[in-house]
Amino acid sequence: MLNVYIDNSGSMYEMDKIEVAKYVAYAISNATFYLLNGNQIRLDFIALDNDNNLCIEAEGRKILLSDGLFNCDEKKFDIALAIGLDADIQALKKMADTVYTIDNIMSFLDSVNMNLSSDDEDNSWE
Repeated sequence: MLNVYIDNSGSMYEMDKIEVAKYVAYAISNATFYLLNGNQIRLDFIALDNDNNLCIEAEGRKILLSDGLFNCDEKKFDIALAIGLDADIQALKKMADTVYTIDNIMSFLDSVNMNLSSDDEDNSWE
């Protein structure tokens, strides 16, 4: 199962980054969507939240759609997509095993689709 976590912090509302995240999320089939606080959501309603309490507990593969402008120093995600010109790539590399930038969005989606069928969490993300 794929679990997509969407950053809904204040910085994601700049430069329409939250809209980009939703657009990308719609392209990921058979996924469950969460905010960083662990609340499961529908993509048509994502509210601004400056609550920085991370709750990343879903089982299975974890994908992050974010600009990386929040505090987290643990690897919690298999893959991340850096959204926005001001995305903090170094911060995202601390949080995810693999990080793609928005200019490599097709490679990101190819990677997600290749790993969609793999439920073996012991395998590394390709």
